Amino acid sequence: MTIGEKILYIRKENKLSQEEFAEKLGVSRQAVSKWELNDSVPDIDKITLLSELFHVSTDSILKPDQPINCFLVIDALPKADDTPPSEGIVKQAAKKHGYIAGYFLIALGTFNLVLSVFLCLIWSAFSSELSGLLRQFHISFSLQFLLLIFVFMGLVAATLLICGILITTKHKKKAIPA
Repeated sequence: MTIGEKILYIRKENKLSQEEFAEKLGVSRQAVSKWELNDSVPDIDKITLLSELFHVSTDSILKPDQPINCFLVIDALPKADDTPPSEGIVKQAAKKHGYIAGYFLIALGTFNLVLSVFLCLIWSAFSSELSGLLRQFHISFSLQFLLLIFVFMGLVAATLLICGILITTKHKKKAIPA
């Protein structure tokens, strides 16, 4: 098989017109036609690009006795106006699970906020008894440290709550057509 025949085979296997094939390689349709007719040979950089785009070794393109395996076209170099396929998946997941994430953060933040307020109330009501109990067992522990932990939990809760509300309202705005 000649290089031209192999290029023709690659193009036909991937169901591309000469125009589409040329666009992927950054050359003219006439150049592809000349390659396929063995009137000219592509530059080495085009052979390398051909190898990368269609996942075939350069040896199998250049060596006449080397067979070409079947493969599928993979756009290693997307066009400027194309969005990566993974971006669409991320957007779909965000639309589908955005409400769930927002409501989860709201619930988690609310629970954490209620828990920290409840623990602060218990601490203030029983701080003297707790302090005496700790001294009785020879434990030197600062109760102010406990209060600091509860306040920190409250701040984390408020942050989670705000993030959940922002995520949920953002998705509601996107869902409502303007």
